Amino acid sequence: VGAGDRALVHQLCLHTGLPVAAAGGAGGGSGSGEAGTGAGSLDCGRLLCGDRPDLLDMCPEIAQLRDIVFYFRLLLSPSRADLPEPRPWRPPDGTLSWSYPSDSKGFEVRAFGRSLKCAAATAAALEARRGA
Repeated sequence: VGAGDRALVHQLCLHTGLPVAAAGGAGGGSGSGEAGTGAGSLDCGRLLCGDRPDLLDMCPEIAQLRDIVFYFRLLLSPSRADLPEPRPWRPPDGTLSWSYPSDSKGFEVRAFGRSLKCAAATAAALEARRGA
């Protein structure tokens, strides 16, 4: 969970009346200013993935936007191995299940009977794609 995610959750918690410290806002993180550190970022991750449903109950569109963005990034994966195998899937098979076990592991997303990963767009990968 990055600083931008924590700032968004902090503002949403202020807007909806949820406890701000749980969102990793002022006083909720480690105080070091590092992205993804401290108990506040763990709470922020749990709020965004729905492990703590407070935020997603108040703003269900956040979950829909999160899922749409994940699917777009998954479709842009450079490797076919990152995508589910072709077969006749049922609509419930594509429902994303989110969890946030720890700051070091980040978000875990499951669907199609497996864990899904979408590759982050790095500067080196973008440069390699331009050169090819």
